[in-house]
Amino acid sequence: MRSTPILLVAALAACATLWPKKSVETTTAPLDVLMCAAAHGQDLRYKINYLDSARLRLTLRKPSRAPTSAEADALRNTDQIELWLAPTPSGGTRATVRAGTIFAEETKRGPTDSDVPASPGVRADADTILARCATPASASS
Repeated sequence: MRSTPILLVAALAACATLWPKKSVETTTAPLDVLMCAAAHGQDLRYKINYLDSARLRLTLRKPSRAPTSAEADALRNTDQIELWLAPTPSGGTRATVRAGTIFAEETKRGPTDSDVPASPGVRADADTILARCATPASASS
């Protein structure tokens, strides 16, 4: 009987996310949103890590300003913004953005990346990109 509370806690912990997602629908064409997000990401000093105009995907990365662990094997933190786009039946776009931070450390196997909670800076940058490039359809009328 004691395993039930442990399973419940484990299930609730699995529902929490380190990298929050936001979605918005806009009347702008998908390719226009993608190119706008790439340009504004570069304005925010991100580098394009992945850009696929056929699949409407974009990944931006930059060194994080969040403090790195004080451990000797800590290498760096990297902020990452991922953008997925999908055309809507009305001709607009559904934009989903996910912001996160990656912690790199030296292990016996070599450099290893781990997801850590998204830094406040990368969350704000993701919100900025969405606000500039994917104005909600109700706000653009």
